[in-house]
Parts: sequence; C-alpha cells; structure tokens
Amino acid sequence: MSIQGTLTKLDDGAFTGTIFSLSFDVDITLVDNPYKSKDSHPDYAINGKSPRGNALRVGSAWNAVGQTSGKPYLSLSIDLGTGTTIRSNAFPATGDNAKDGDYFITSLTG
Repeated sequence: MSIQGTLTKLDDGAFTGTIFSLSFDVDITLVDNPYKSKDSHPDYAINGKSPRGNALRVGSAWNAVGQTSGKPYLSLSIDLGTGTTIRSNAFPATGDNAKDGDYFITSLTG
C-alpha cells in the first residue's frame, strides 16, 4: 500500500501533519517518545485520532541521516490498524514554496 503525506515541525520540536492513501486520510502528530531509554528506541510517537476523536498511537519515527547525502530525514513505521505496517520516510521539502520545517512523506517501495 502506498501512502503520502506532509509534516511541519513546530517550535517545540513536535510535528503536525497528515498521512493519506486511497482508503484513509488521517491527521497526525509526532511527539517526543517519553519511553525512549536506548538509542534504538523510536525518537517520536506518531499519534492519530479515532473516528470519535480519541488520541491513538499509530506508529513510531526515528531521526535518520542519509548514507549518501548526509542529509537528515525521519524514518516512519505506521500501523494501519489492519495488521499491515507501512514503512515510509519524511524528507525535508524542497522547492519555491517549501518552508523550513516542512517535510513530505513517501512510502518505501520494493
């Protein structure tokens, strides 16, 4: 399954945005993982909302650096609630309309 989305980094270091596909469209937030005690643990908890508006953890994210480019990005693991976990990355946005702190989310393929 392919997903896309956007994130914007907030002044407090959290992120807000959306993830979507042909079957869902969800607002998300990434907040510091309060349970991180090892380097391998996720840096962020990804939270969404249930149809009734209840907060729900839907995944995790890690700070990462490109092996070739040396540029930072976020590695995301998102549980779709169907037994399927999607791996995706969030890269800093580029282009004329991109602002500092804007990211685009794209699924990993293949």
